[in-house]
Amino acid sequence: MDKTDISVKRQFLVLVHLDLKGAPPKVSYLAEIFPLFAQLGASGILIEYEDMFPYGGKLEVLKSKYAYSPSEIKSILHLAKSNGLEVIPLVQTFGHMEM
Repeated sequence: MDKTDISVKRQFLVLVHLDLKGAPPKVSYLAEIFPLFAQLGASGILIEYEDMFPYGGKLEVLKSKYAYSPSEIKSILHLAKSNGLEVIPLVQTFGHMEM
């Protein structure tokens, strides 16, 4: 990476968008690709959890039966941090509701 690349990275986040709906990756796979993202210059991950987030309480009806567990979410966040990747959750709003 030359000086120009480094200065651009400092000014802007270089994000990888992970859309977890459909076929979410296993945590073990994320452990393999997060270092690659960092090596390729990514500075963060935009995680679109959709129904894979382990919602609880009244929101529990929103989660998939295959949703990540709270401990898996902690592992994902730890893996990102240990690879120097900032995590930005993408939360769908009512404008994206499917009826």
